[in-house]
Parts: sequence; structure tokens; C-alpha cells
Amino acid sequence: EPYASDIPEYFDGLQMMGTVSKDLPQHLDSLMQESFIEDYKAGREQEFRQALIDNSLLSFVPEAPVMLVHGMEDSTVPYFISTHAKEYYENGGKTNIELIMVEGDHETAVEPAVVSAMLWFEMLMNL
Repeated sequence: EPYASDIPEYFDGLQMMGTVSKDLPQHLDSLMQESFIEDYKAGREQEFRQALIDNSLLSFVPEAPVMLVHGMEDSTVPYFISTHAKEYYENGGKTNIELIMVEGDHETAVEPAVVSAMLWFEMLMNL
């Protein structure tokens, strides 16, 4: 709390990203109580740690082509997340992976990211 009770409402599939961004803190540590952060750093909070592992995109190497799109000014998701994922997949033998940078931050990069994805899917369909 004070956000825990409200978070399910924000991610019910009906809310626009702008609403979520406006109403919730932009940095993850601002969503968490200091005691939780301390417990996590001390190796406690095993349930949360396991949830992070279970929800990681780095728990497998995909077979299909992959395109990662990242906003150049994104301060919410650091660029190293995308480069790390690309490197992980390549080290796992994935050869058909692209990392594309688009203009914008975490919110404003959505439109150019979607356009890039649509063009990429169209290119794949024409192979």
C-alpha cells in the first residue's frame, strides 16, 4: 500500500497507458515500501523473486524470428534490458533476432514501435 489495492484495476485490460502512467509512480521503487526493498536486497521475498524468474523472457530461446523494439529516450525500461535479451538469445543459438531503436520514451515510443512491428510482420509474410 498505498498502491497495492488499486493496481489490479489499472491492469484489467480496460485502462489506457496514460491513465496508468498518470496515477502510478514512474519508478518501481516508489511503488514499494522501504521494508520490502530491504527484504528483497537481503535475499528474502522469495515468492517475489520466483515470480520474476517465472515471468522472465529469458527462460527460453524462441524458435520464431524475434524483433525487440526500444524507445531511445525510455527511462522506465533501460536500454540494457533489450541488449541483454538480444545477447542472451544469440548466445542460445538464436540467429534471426533484431533490435530496433525508435524515437520516444516509454509512452511516446508506442506508436513508432507498433508501426515498426507491423512493417516487420508484413516483411515476414512476404518471405
